[in-house]
Amino acid sequence: MEETAKKWEKNARAYSHENYKRACVGAMLQIHCNDQLCRDMGCDPRRKKWLLSRTFSPYQPQDYANL
Repeated sequence: MEETAKKWEKNARAYSHENYKRACVGAMLQIHCNDQLCRDMGCDPRRKKWLLSRTFSPYQPQDYANL
């Protein structure tokens, strides 16, 4: 998993240079890492049960509270 995260970070730096953490790509990297951690722990990475809430509202710490 660490190797995958490093590849994502390398891509993020390549596309947005020194401001990569402020870019959308940085947010996508964080979501990917959270999903991968959930999979590694044997949990479903889709923490929201309703399709519209999964699609239109961002994941927050409360969504991961019951792990």
